[in-house]
Amino acid sequence: MKRQSTLKTSAVIRGTGLHKGRMNTVVFVPAPEGQGIKIRNKGEFYGLNPACIKDTRRGTTIKHGKSVIHTVEHMLAAVKGCLLYTSDA
Repeated sequence: MKRQSTLKTSAVIRGTGLHKGRMNTVVFVPAPEGQGIKIRNKGEFYGLNPACIKDTRRGTTIKHGKSVIHTVEHMLAAVKGCLLYTSDA
């Protein structure tokens, strides 16, 4: 069985977006084992999977309903680097 990790408490990161220069806030929230990484954005709540990938020309863009997130690979690489496999972001 694959070992899973999550956060002890929530973490908030705020900063200027890489391409559009807009202020963004990402909140990482602990999640139950087996849930995987979930995204909540623009009223949508969904799990990440290959079907969410909509563009890879200048970064990875994911889309689900009204939710569109550009250059998501940076955040996901950091999550993977921290060995987190179960989180709500």
